[in-house]
Amino acid sequence: MIFYLSSYKFGNEVEKLKTMLPTTSKIGHINNSRDWTDANPEIRAKHQREEIEQLNQLGFITEPLDLKDYFGRQGELKIKLSQLDGLWVSGGNTFVLRQAMMLSGFDNLFEELKLRKGFLYGGYSAGICLSAIGVVMNIKHLNLIDTMIKIKFFLLLFALTGLISCKSTQLTHAPMHEIGMFKVAILYPNGEEKTFDMDYYEKKHMPMVAGFLGKNLKFYEIDKGIAGRTPTDKVPFVAIGYFYCYDVAKYNEAIAQNRDVIVNDIKKYTNIQPIIQISEIKQLK
Repeated sequence: MIFYLSSYKFGNEVEKLKTMLPTTSKIGHINNSRDWTDANPEIRAKHQREEIEQLNQLGFITEPLDLKDYFGRQGELKIKLSQLDGLWVSGGNTFVLRQAMMLSGFDNLFEELKLRKGFLYGGYSAGICLSAIGVVMNIKHLNLIDTMIKIKFFLLLFALTGLISCKSTQLTHAPMHEIGMFKVAILYPNGEEKTFDMDYYEKKHMPMVAGFLGKNLKFYEIDKGIAGRTPTDKVPFVAIGYFYCYDVAKYNEAIAQNRDVIVNDIKKYTNIQPIIQISEIKQLK
């Protein structure tokens, strides 16, 4: 893998970028760091169009690569990446980008991409977060375009020794909720002889359902019950899952289309009959 990293947009050495891949190489443009701007999707789409146009002007063949389309579908994403010669990852919200990378399985596939000779990873701002993990193995192939990106990049490498956003799968600091969105709560009541496999729920079930919801899903959350009203009270719910969606009708349609798969999968991690509540977010403070 080779790298072209800039602090903002394409930096001031686009001619160098042009020489890093042959003409007509296929580039996937990842714009998921801007998913938090869904309140104004026109701006997000405008940025992507402009960046794709500039990449095409350099002689590449560029197409959008939306990781939300591959939530719970790592195998399909692997096939898609095998058809590309490189990636351009836009800047924006690092937490949102990291969540999309995790849910789509891009995190896992990146380990394979690092071994592809000549495969380009380009990007800026938030887009450099995952590349920092692999650059230690590929430092001789690294192109840091300006002084600011050198500072940001090596600070990021240093920070990777601790718990930072680029390795976090949580979005507790991201501005995710929006008034008018719909929150689907799936509650699993506690009780005698009730069982619940949290590991399966986290790694298999919720990503699978997220994949069914596609672009209508902004993000999801998982709560693990630890106590009731007081530390000594029995926990009322062993777990609660939340899906945050834009359109409740599209949510119901997606669930209906995949109901049998979802119901059969529930049996793999619990014997609890879940309770469902759909709410509209009315206020944020």
